[in-house]
Amino acid sequence: CVMILSRQKVQWACGLLSAIIALQVFMYNLFTEFDYIFRQLALAGSIILLLAECFAEDKPLLAGVPTSEEEDMKKPKTYLQLVGRITVPLMFLPLVQFGKGYFHVLQNLVGFALMVLVMIGYKTKHAAVILCLQLFVLNMYLHPWWMHRWGSAMQDYLKYDFFQTLSVIGGVLMVVVMGPGTLSLDERKKYE
Repeated sequence: CVMILSRQKVQWACGLLSAIIALQVFMYNLFTEFDYIFRQLALAGSIILLLAECFAEDKPLLAGVPTSEEEDMKKPKTYLQLVGRITVPLMFLPLVQFGKGYFHVLQNLVGFALMVLVMIGYKTKHAAVILCLQLFVLNMYLHPWWMHRWGSAMQDYLKYDFFQTLSVIGGVLMVVVMGPGTLSLDERKKYE
């Protein structure tokens, strides 16, 4: 984390964090736990977006001259943003609550709609901000680790889920800051 925050060898730090995520899946033998898999995919998506951010943009020779769509498609940043944009919203899936009233049904529908909008890249920044707020509220409601006895197993479990969800919220904020990328409906509208 220090390497990422200090912007020193970010690619190495992203590789190390990815290895830790993969190691956790094997170590805890959670191949069939879909909630856990979706959380790990969302974390991996956040790391992919962080990696995409560290790729330097080549500046055009003449200021103000836009680059062509074909040139943008050749950049690895384009594909990293696409993969990150698709995997980060998967964090919402483990938070879905079935059969708990009309409010939860509405919450699930809004969450699914926002998730799909971010994934396809349509109105991405707006959808990502709203998804971020929804994830934050759900995180505070579903993982109140501060309300449990200090040092208990339940507090540790909820604290782990709380901070993991908070990390994914950071990934969603990366989508807000970086934008949807070239392979999105928002960018496609610019070229039409």
